[in-house]
Amino acid sequence: MGRYLNQCCCGCTLRTGALIIGIISSIVAILDVIRFFSQHEDLTTALPRFVVTIIELIVSLLLVFGAYKNNAKLLLPYLFFTIVALIVYAVLGVWSGLAIVANNLGAAVSIWVTTTIVCLLALFCIWVVYSFHAELTGKLVTVNTV
Repeated sequence: MGRYLNQCCCGCTLRTGALIIGIISSIVAILDVIRFFSQHEDLTTALPRFVVTIIELIVSLLLVFGAYKNNAKLLLPYLFFTIVALIVYAVLGVWSGLAIVANNLGAAVSIWVTTTIVCLLALFCIWVVYSFHAELTGKLVTVNTV
């Protein structure tokens, strides 16, 4: 049994929180797609990032639709993708900081701080969507919100 939230930040419902997270994630992914096409990057180096962005857009739209329709199964792709992306981002953030720490301590600390903030934000988003999933499936056991 996991620990769940009973509401999102600012007192809004988990459904509203999941919708907000999905909409913001979708907007960020759309902006990243636009940036990809406007910068005319080399396809061989930018293709993996583009594919991940398209996947992010799809799972974010599934989250929005799933939250709107109260469909717990449509929340799962977002949860899986975000957990995997969080792990990859954390590993790359630590590794990038370690790679440049000898040459530029300030830049390394900046990378680590940014990585920490993004990872904490992603963890909160995962917790909100996971709690909403539990609410929809009848497994909700609440704790106080953050």
